Amino acid sequence: MNLQSASFMTRSRAKRRENRMEGARNDAALKILENEGFEIGAAVIHGDGRVQITVSSRNDSAMVEVGQELWDLAAGLVTLPEINARKGGK
Repeated sequence: MNLQSASFMTRSRAKRRENRMEGARNDAALKILENEGFEIGAAVIHGDGRVQITVSSRNDSAMVEVGQELWDLAAGLVTLPEINARKGGK
């Protein structure tokens, strides 16, 4: 194995680890939202690779981007109406 191959394998392993960590963070955010009474809908995968999930409360709902937007919602840094306003929705 040459140095270039070893470097690629290291980057590949690091990317897989990063993806697992991000997936765990998404799962934790969803569990937090469910525990707070939000309903979680099915995921929608867009052609450009973006993934959105419908998140609903008693009064509002929004298509929430998986990743930072989801994490911010779970942390209470953003609300469903604010997400909709950003996207020009409801």
